Amino acid sequence: MAVTYNGEILRKLSYEDLKSYTNNFSKENYIGEVMFGKLYRGEISVDVVVKKPVAVKIWEEPTKYCFSTHDNHHRLMDEIHFLVHDPIEHESFVKLYGYCWEGENLGVVYDFKPLDMVSKVVFNDGFDWRCRIKVAIQLAQFLRLVHKRSWGMKPCILRNIDAAHIVIDEDYIPKFCDFGMVSGGIFPNKAQQKGQFINGSYGYTDTTAHIFHCSWSQGTDVFAFGVVLLGLISNRFFTEEDRQACNPHVCDWADEQYYGKPEYTDYFCDEEVTDCKSDDYDESGETKRCLVHESLQTDPFFYTTDGFGITTLAVRCASFYPSLRPTMKNVVKRLFKLKVVKDHPEYFGVRP
Repeated sequence: MAVTYNGEILRKLSYEDLKSYTNNFSKENYIGEVMFGKLYRGEISVDVVVKKPVAVKIWEEPTKYCFSTHDNHHRLMDEIHFLVHDPIEHESFVKLYGYCWEGENLGVVYDFKPLDMVSKVVFNDGFDWRCRIKVAIQLAQFLRLVHKRSWGMKPCILRNIDAAHIVIDEDYIPKFCDFGMVSGGIFPNKAQQKGQFINGSYGYTDTTAHIFHCSWSQGTDVFAFGVVLLGLISNRFFTEEDRQACNPHVCDWADEQYYGKPEYTDYFCDEEVTDCKSDDYDESGETKRCLVHESLQTDPFFYTTDGFGITTLAVRCASFYPSLRPTMKNVVKRLFKLKVVKDHPEYFGVRP
């Protein structure tokens, strides 16, 4: 059965359909675990010859997160409503092919050809420096649009940014694949809820916002974006193995490398922290440390100045202090200032 919303066809699919698309959720089609379930590659037979590539996400019992599975129906409903009724004109915004709602069997089908999760594709030989900057720019532009949209409503906050929720397609365009925690926009009251147990993914949660303010803001998304950006340039992502071994989060590792100590150690000191205007900070005054992985520094499109600049930007985005984080609008501006972008604007879709 298919329903049309705003000219788009939304199909109600059976669980057997999802199994058919993914070859019974085969190991070969498995992409990885997301916060509330799993993600698979899939194919839909359009006719005898033509097959349509898709991404299939299913909700399952949690294995590494603690939450009520009864809320998954609400998360599925929120995601459907957001994708259908609040579309964003950007390549990183996934199109919904259809959804499955059969008792506890829940799933969605996205209309794109997935390559792999960001946290995995960074180890591909073909994922060079330009590809990484392209992903960073695309994702930053997407978040800028998410944050600026109002039309008389509160701007949206995704609250669930995670390298596992960002999937690269065959053209190295990042696709965000989890809208079950979005607030603002058509969900005006969510951002005001306090004390909700689920605050985001391990390693990407803005600790300051939840511990000290018990609420979410656009800075919450900026923080998580900063963690993703750190992963893109350093090949470091917080894994389930890291969580079980109690290893430091990527942002903590970055603070140690960049500042020589965790940034948050000064939070409770008696001296007042300088409230720097994050959108106006001068990179020349920053500590000149480059956290770009050494294997990427030999890339022909890598420039040392870019290494320093993007390191500073990533560390600032993932700062423990919300006042030091730039807006996504400013993040996009600073990414456009990278030498590799200025030298190859056509590759990044940037007007010279």
